[in-house]
Amino acid sequence: MTSGTDSGGGFLVGDFAATGLWLFSQSGGWLQLSGVNADLTLAANADLDSDDEVFGDFGATGLWLWDSGAWSQASGLNPTALISGDFDGDNQDEIVGDFGETGLFLWDAGSWTQIL
Repeated sequence: MTSGTDSGGGFLVGDFAATGLWLFSQSGGWLQLSGVNADLTLAANADLDSDDEVFGDFGATGLWLWDSGAWSQASGLNPTALISGDFDGDNQDEIVGDFGETGLFLWDAGSWTQIL
């Protein structure tokens, strides 16, 4: 479960196992984001608009980004942990993903860099 903000206020994302991944927003009620069970979710403002995006880890299918009503694949790998923060001070969140033995990676403006 994760929460974030958008132009309508706040939102909450919850994974309901067999019924999939859902978003509840103050302005729009419930919206199914995916029929697939997510292992991890994370909300972060990873671009320069005012809305948070949602990252969803869907196991073997990889890490996906929900932005502006559509999914795009952020990585084909399955992370074991995700955190976000503005690590470089540019007013845009970066994502750190732990991809196990593959390593620890930083996602900044759409590209990954190995940091460990």
